[in-house]
Amino acid sequence: NIGAQSAFRLNVTGTTAITSLGTTANSRKLLRFSDALTLTHNATTLILPGAANITTAAGDFALAVSDASGNWTIAEYSKADGTPIVNGASGGLAAKDTLSGYLSGLLVSNNGTDADHDIDIAAGECASNDSTPQLIALSSAFTKQADATFAEGTGNGGMVSGESLPASGTVHVWAISKADGTADVCFNNHATSGLSPTLPSGFSYKRRIGSLRTDSSNNIRGFIAFGGSGGRWFWLKSPPLDVNASVGSTHTTYSITVPSGFRVLAWVSHNNGDGRSAYVRSPEVDDLGASTVAAPLYTQSDPNAGRGGTVILVPTNTSGQIRAVLSSTGTIRIATYGWLDFLEG
Repeated sequence: NIGAQSAFRLNVTGTTAITSLGTTANSRKLLRFSDALTLTHNATTLILPGAANITTAAGDFALAVSDASGNWTIAEYSKADGTPIVNGASGGLAAKDTLSGYLSGLLVSNNGTDADHDIDIAAGECASNDSTPQLIALSSAFTKQADATFAEGTGNGGMVSGESLPASGTVHVWAISKADGTADVCFNNHATSGLSPTLPSGFSYKRRIGSLRTDSSNNIRGFIAFGGSGGRWFWLKSPPLDVNASVGSTHTTYSITVPSGFRVLAWVSHNNGDGRSAYVRSPEVDDLGASTVAAPLYTQSDPNAGRGGTVILVPTNTSGQIRAVLSSTGTIRIATYGWLDFLEG
């Protein structure tokens, strides 16, 4: 009884034909098929696209929805090979629509042997960032070398051709796939190709699964990553002091150690000292002064001559910058702990 299972996402195994999903009312299930079986159309209890049976294949997805009477409809069906399910009413149902934005697993981490240059990628799967998304699936963990040119397979180079690790820059990590489903991982230097890298020969689909920062010696900074499909935290193992500058009532923009190319939610600590108030925020909002009585008030008020500090979440712009002002001239210090990446780029 698939419909009665408590989980939303279910893996369907075996080859026995499915003629019913049960009678659970007002429910939704995302089904991933691991084998070939027949979904049998029923005009009342199991309505399929095009009113026709479907032969599943490994990697296919289906979104099933039940009504108040417990009758089920396959609202969308996405085939692993990218071909559409024909719908007699509309002339076609786009493949992979149910997967748009989908991400499971594929967490990245510093490699234990060469943490400065190699990245480990956990097994998982995601939807490509195409208008008609395709499933990209790594069935096992990968290790890729960011300081070597891409070659297929785990343990080999991952940097796209003609690019290299930057000094104090941004490196994007991409899950990539060929049309036949062969999956791999590559990197690109944001300063060279932004969010539009030239994929290795034979690869057509991509999805960004993380973006990292390098230090002044072209080494990938140490980090830990965690989170799910709604966004992932990247926490720097050694947070840098990005700002140590004199500032007053003039609004000033500062670059911090987060990726460029898209907005992130930066996690920073700041200290201004000497009894001043500080207002730290996104460069994309209005320039308003720090105050103890008027909006927007302040992100830190330090009455203890430099002994206070405040940890805040602040949105960046797409250049990895934030903006700050003090209530009067003094020194502001900002350390960057990490960032939340919504993986939209």
